[in-house]
Amino acid sequence: MFLTVLIGSLASFSVSRMRLSKGPLLTDAALLTYALHATFLIFPFHRIMHSYGLTDSFWAVIAAHVTFATPFAILVLRQYAKLIAIELDDAARVDGASVVQVYLRIYLPRH
Repeated sequence: MFLTVLIGSLASFSVSRMRLSKGPLLTDAALLTYALHATFLIFPFHRIMHSYGLTDSFWAVIAAHVTFATPFAILVLRQYAKLIAIELDDAARVDGASVVQVYLRIYLPRH
């Protein structure tokens, strides 16, 4: 769960806050994995895990969870980012905050 939230929050922050030109295309491409049925993705995933020697391993379960849950986390956190005013980022940058500080102090949810 920690890896999923970390990857999802970093991806949604970079797309929504850093004003990337092809950012929405990047997140929409990640969401295309939900257009395919999970059964079609399991076979290549199992083959990759077998080639790395992770078959019947706890790490394969973690990798599967992160792989299949991250696109949904990106979607949810991108919608969360729309709720935060972009002016807060601009004000923080005027005050001298780096991109990492904006991510940690403004973007990441508390509690």
